[in-house]
This record gives sequence, structure tokens and C-alpha cells, in this order.
Amino acid sequence: QGSAIVSLKNDLAATNNAVASKADSSAVTNLTSRVSTAEGNITSQGNSITSLTNSLAISAKAGTNLLIKSNVVGTYNGVAYPHLVYEMGEEWEVGAQYTLLWCAEHKRNSTDTSSNLAVYAGGGSQALQSVVNTNGKVVNKVTFTKNSSGVAKVINFYMINRPSAAQGSIGTVYWAVLVKGNLITTDTWIPSSYDYLPDVTANASAIT
Repeated sequence: QGSAIVSLKNDLAATNNAVASKADSSAVTNLTSRVSTAEGNITSQGNSITSLTNSLAISAKAGTNLLIKSNVVGTYNGVAYPHLVYEMGEEWEVGAQYTLLWCAEHKRNSTDTSSNLAVYAGGGSQALQSVVNTNGKVVNKVTFTKNSSGVAKVINFYMINRPSAAQGSIGTVYWAVLVKGNLITTDTWIPSSYDYLPDVTANASAIT
């Protein structure tokens, strides 16, 4: 009987070990599956962001506003030059035609007799248009062909001849719309398909 009890204890110990081993194995398998699922979700999110970025590029080429968040108002403070820069969501195509619509206000004050508010494409080399003493807000339009003198993805606004802050001249830009081609179907600001591109890029970097 003593031998039977010892044998039974040994059998129970072996059974417990087998159960514990199986539990550990199942836990590892389950954890591996969960990690694989998480990795799959991360990859899926990364692919979705890439797809969204590509979709934004395609939609922008269809003639929508190419400028990112271009309703940020820029005022002249007597120092900054340029005092407002709008970034583009895509590269310039040298030789291609573009149309810019921009709302601004300029006023010479005090001893300022020479300033004007001007807009440039791709940096500070290709001048597009300028206004002087507008008597309030005006919406201006210019169609141009992009040259190779500056290809930074920006539209810059300058107060030419840079009046001092003490002179109190006004050079305010309210918004701008840039489209590819010579057809623009609005006279007011419209959002861009690229407006969310900085946020998308930041999310993609965080996931990576």
C-alpha cells in the first residue's frame, strides 16, 4: 500500500508538471499571437497613413489649394522680412503655370513714401505681384509660370523698402490660394487637401 501511495504521488507530480508546462506553452503562444496582432495593426496604420499621404498628393494635383493652412494672418511688424510665409504641400514644377489669389491690405503711414507689399514664389527671387495703398482689404490674382530662380516650397510676402515699426505702415496678408494652371473657381479662401499633411507626417514618424 505504501508503494502504491508513492506511485500515486509520483503520478500526480508528473501530471502537475505536464499541466504547468502546457499552461506556460499556451501563455507563450497566446502572447506571441497578441504581439503579432499588435505588429500587424501598427503596419496597417503605417500603410493607411502612406495611402492617405498619396491620396492628398493626387487630390492636390486636381487643382485645389496647394498651400498649407494658408488662412493664417500675417502682419508687418517693422522687422520681419519676409513677414509671412505659406508652405506648399508639393514641389514646384518649373515651367508650369500657376495662379495665386491673395487677400491683403497695404497703407503707407508717416514718413513712409516708398513701401509696397509684394508676393514672391519659391523664395525671394521670383516676384509675382505687389500692391500699394489699397484703402482696405483687396483680393488680388496673378497667373504666372514658375521659373528656376527659386524652388523652395513656399510663397513669401515682403514689405519692400522695409519701413520701420515707428512709421506704422500696414502690410497685412489675410489669406492666399495657389492652384496649378490658370483656372481658379473661387474669390475667397478655400482649405487645402494638404492642410493635414504636417499632422499625418508627425503621426507616421511616431509610429515608426
